[in-house]
Amino acid sequence: MGTQPPQVELVCDKCHQSYSISKDTERRRLKDGTPNYCKPCMKEYLRDIQKNYFNNLSEEEKKIFIEKRNWLARASAEEKERYSKKMKAIQDAKTPEQLEEERRKNSEGLKRHWRTVTQEAKDKRLANMHIGTRKRWDSMTPEERSKKARDTYRNLPEERRKELHDIYSANARKYNASLTREEQLERAKAMQEWHANLTPEEKKAFYKKTHQWVYDMTPLEKSEFAQSKRDWWDNLTDEQREEYAHKRAIQQPHRNSLVKRFEKTFQESSASLQYHLVWEDVQQNKTMHIWDCGIYDDANHLVMVVDLDSARYHGTNSDYDGSASREDIDEKRSQSVPDGVKIAIIDEPIFDETFAMMMSFLDVSYETYVDTLFDMYRKMPFPDLVSTTMALQKSYDALVAMDCDDNYHQSMSINTRIGDTLIYHFHPSIYRAHCKDKLSPHEAWANDSILKQSIQDKFLYYTYLNPRKILQGFNISDTAPRVSVFSAAKAKMIINRYLNQFDTVFDPFSGFSGRMLGTVSMGKKYIGQDISEIAVNESNQMVEFLQPRGIQAEVHCANVLESRGSYPCLFTCPPYSDKEQWVEVPVDTRSCDDWIDVCLNNFDCKRYVFVVDETTKYKAKIVDMIFNRSYRSPGYEYIVVIDK
Repeated sequence: MGTQPPQVELVCDKCHQSYSISKDTERRRLKDGTPNYCKPCMKEYLRDIQKNYFNNLSEEEKKIFIEKRNWLARASAEEKERYSKKMKAIQDAKTPEQLEEERRKNSEGLKRHWRTVTQEAKDKRLANMHIGTRKRWDSMTPEERSKKARDTYRNLPEERRKELHDIYSANARKYNASLTREEQLERAKAMQEWHANLTPEEKKAFYKKTHQWVYDMTPLEKSEFAQSKRDWWDNLTDEQREEYAHKRAIQQPHRNSLVKRFEKTFQESSASLQYHLVWEDVQQNKTMHIWDCGIYDDANHLVMVVDLDSARYHGTNSDYDGSASREDIDEKRSQSVPDGVKIAIIDEPIFDETFAMMMSFLDVSYETYVDTLFDMYRKMPFPDLVSTTMALQKSYDALVAMDCDDNYHQSMSINTRIGDTLIYHFHPSIYRAHCKDKLSPHEAWANDSILKQSIQDKFLYYTYLNPRKILQGFNISDTAPRVSVFSAAKAKMIINRYLNQFDTVFDPFSGFSGRMLGTVSMGKKYIGQDISEIAVNESNQMVEFLQPRGIQAEVHCANVLESRGSYPCLFTCPPYSDKEQWVEVPVDTRSCDDWIDVCLNNFDCKRYVFVVDETTKYKAKIVDMIFNRSYRSPGYEYIVVIDK
């Protein structure tokens, strides 16, 4: 680098501010008669000279002057092409750092210039820019507009995109906060009406467009994104969660036919004289839930919470199909209810009976409510989930028909329970098995003190004797929790994604037949084994029932530690020794990694697929994550794939 020329300190003759210039520049100014101005004043001086020179020209001279300066307008096509290539080559030769620095300097220069312009000049300039922009925009087709906006956004730096996202989000929050409750409801109603008027094709296109970014994610990216949302929720305070739930309740006013029927029936009853309804009532205790309505007395004390279970979302005669399932929410909703508040579930298929039972509980004390439920349950045998032959056949047909390749089944964490009707019918031992040292649900049902305590703790509540709903409480009970069950639909999704090329699947821990159902529903052969003779006998009863459907399945009683064999592939879920253990099976403290090692050593397969709750040794082999929605032990399960 050369040395900086000698500088001289001067005082501007115009603004009287100190400034410095080189001695060479000072001598040149003295020679040319240029005034002694600082840099900003010199710019203004030269600009005035140029302006006066141009203003003193005739109209013809002005036209010639402009044409001479605009040489590109006079250039031939070849000259323009040559100039364009030259400029492109110069730009392409610049490094990303040089381009960013150039953009920064241009941006700063424009900002400095903009600050010196009068408001009148700004308005005129913006108006011309808007006219030109609007003309270009109006001349585009909808597809061209969409592409232009998309390309512009994608070409922005990541920091600028994040900045814009934050600005838009802040403006949206500010706007929503400025609305009254009536305006929010009106806005939600308008959106619902707009959506209702769309054709099926328009709805499909809308959903695809708005969720395309999700479809473009890898399975691991989807799971990580879902976990970030759960982390966000976990970091909220109770007040923030309640505020969020209230906003959701406002945005989703349920005014379907069941709600209207309930409201009309309640208003026509004598209860409306001393009680009133609060729709979308948010309650939070051990968890949070938006109840369809709360019933309050004249003193505005909450007496009862009510959920209206429609035939679509809580059907009892067919399998839950995932998209219409709310069972994971149902299992924990009772834990949101404050002490001393009663619960009523209105079941649409038996509306009159459930409404009448709700009315009978409304005026009684909470102690009488608990005693009445206890007497009802004590007179009942244990509510095993027994289904009719037709229901079982429909359950299997629904599992066979389930399309694993549609957009809905891209995520392994969906709550589909298709096919599980077969599991609960043929495996009554599910509710007789123990989670480690806990009582089984069957034993808890037979114990008067535990049964009554379960009612008081709202693990068991009034559901008009629907066995599925009654037993949901045991899924989250600490006293008598139900053992976990591998979903048949989940098994089919995993096989479809990772084992579709194999015709036979081996399972060394067959358990409650979920993986067997997933296998045979795809026309594949299933070979299973389990250490529990009870579970094996129940599985074979299911095989016998499905035999007329042409399934190929065999399940044997065997200890995986003593078994050996060669199979095309292996798919299993090792026992989680730290969570649950069958009472008739010796306690084993092996970790999931230990069980994977056992399977790799004892069975020769081309591919092994394991679903585990934790792994250290095989972390690099994880291909997907499944969020476990269980209230008792929420968290991830991991799909591990190993090829030999």
